[in-house]
Amino acid sequence: GNGTFSVVGVYRLDASSYNTHYWHTGDVTAGNASIGMTNQTTTGYLGLDWGHADVNHYRYLSSFAPTAGNWYFIASAIAAGTPPTAKMWVGSAGVLTDVLAGVSRTTAGGNPTSTPNVTAAPLVLGNDGTGHIANATFGGMLVYNLALSKSDCDSLYQSFKIKMLERGITVQ
Repeated sequence: GNGTFSVVGVYRLDASSYNTHYWHTGDVTAGNASIGMTNQTTTGYLGLDWGHADVNHYRYLSSFAPTAGNWYFIASAIAAGTPPTAKMWVGSAGVLTDVLAGVSRTTAGGNPTSTPNVTAAPLVLGNDGTGHIANATFGGMLVYNLALSKSDCDSLYQSFKIKMLERGITVQ
């Protein structure tokens, strides 16, 4: 948003639901004052959305769609700027890939050309406060006040895979 941070976790999409929100922070009722990691219903693709899901907002939308029932390591790294930059590293088949590499910011309603002004608020899991609820399971989560590098994410990916396997969970 207007800050620099990373949200790292292991997630499983249990079933598709309308605009699944794995996490979000900010005020979803006020234009571009929130940010969240979403799974778009129409495509199944993961993305980062700034603003309310149905009105004035913009997003970085990947072309990666998680398979329901599989566990994935996903690290979202947001760096403040005008506009902010975003990376989303996803582990799949043992390879960590930035699924937002080369993706441009797109609009999804309204005129969200201004720099996001994310309202300070708690990080909320599985719900964006407007009825968009994740039909997902969370295996672990870390939050950082910096944009993690690929090297940082590679190390976390390997660690999460080992720790989750100790719990009987195979991470892609």
